Amino acid sequence: PAFEDDLSATIESEEKAYVSYRKTKDTNPSGETFFRSLDAYVRRPLIGDLSRLKTNIPKLAEYLTRYCKTDIGKTRAIFVFTTEVITYDVDSINNNTTNNTDALSVLETGKSVCKGFASVMQSLGEACGLEIMKLHGYAKGLSYKEGMSYKDTNHAWNCVNIDGEWRFFDNTWAEGHGEYINGKMVATKIYKNEWFDVCAEVFAFSHFSPDTPSIPSIDFLTKKIFESINYTDATSFMMASDFRAIIADKSLPLPNSLGGQFMILKAPLFLKAGKSYKFKVRNLLTDGDRGLVIRCGGAMQKEPQAPDGYCELTYTPVKAGDSVVLATYKQTVTDLKDSVTTSYAFSHCVEYTVMK
Repeated sequence: PAFEDDLSATIESEEKAYVSYRKTKDTNPSGETFFRSLDAYVRRPLIGDLSRLKTNIPKLAEYLTRYCKTDIGKTRAIFVFTTEVITYDVDSINNNTTNNTDALSVLETGKSVCKGFASVMQSLGEACGLEIMKLHGYAKGLSYKEGMSYKDTNHAWNCVNIDGEWRFFDNTWAEGHGEYINGKMVATKIYKNEWFDVCAEVFAFSHFSPDTPSIPSIDFLTKKIFESINYTDATSFMMASDFRAIIADKSLPLPNSLGGQFMILKAPLFLKAGKSYKFKVRNLLTDGDRGLVIRCGGAMQKEPQAPDGYCELTYTPVKAGDSVVLATYKQTVTDLKDSVTTSYAFSHCVEYTVMK
């Protein structure tokens, strides 16, 4: 029918636009901007004859991806579908009961925990020909506290080989978010696109699995290093235009400001007392007296930025346990009748706790 031809053409154009965007931007692009027609298609209720698809993984995968021409389009279809039809099973968490994570059982009941979410995505992905993995590992989720160590794995997610690059997908976290109220978990179902199509370097701030495929830029990561990295949500990276600019000295690129005003081009994963570290930032705002600053307690070490917005400094933390903040600043000098005052406006970048 003409309607299906139109839908097929629209979804194909959405895929092409998204693929083109990813070639020019090194960030996690907003899939919601690109896949509106595909998202609407897979979110349609499976009622009537379509309800039988839930008992047949290959047929369901074929139905969801019938208009998709690319692996990223197919991945998008099954990713959004799972976040729509599966709800996080808080009852099993609150009652400490066993949850069935088999893909067909999850589709039948419509609820599960992370392993079930990842199982459904893996099964559907394999059925439509994707090179997809389900990973078990450690994630800095609801119970995370800075510096904590993990005894057992606590989460599951997926990675998919998209055009020769392993990309990461957490459909559990994308389905919504949770909080503890009076000792009980309460979940809110609200789609969060930032966990779709995440590059390895960004994912490393919140997820770690020893079974992750070999990726040169993060192969140095171990569970111990992961535990020492301060958690950074994927939303922090959405505005950056080039967050993978420099990976050296076993450093990962850190996020730019949420307002998109500056980019951190180089910074360490963690700070140890007595060791020197280099920081490099590009500020997109170049008006006035601006620069880069390290703040620790009441002390400041600052460096003015160049006219093009670039700035770098070297900093040596002194004492373990200190809180160190990396920020950009704008300095304002006010000339009063009897005195001159200097004030600073800071844009927070990232905070460290100095290690021994």
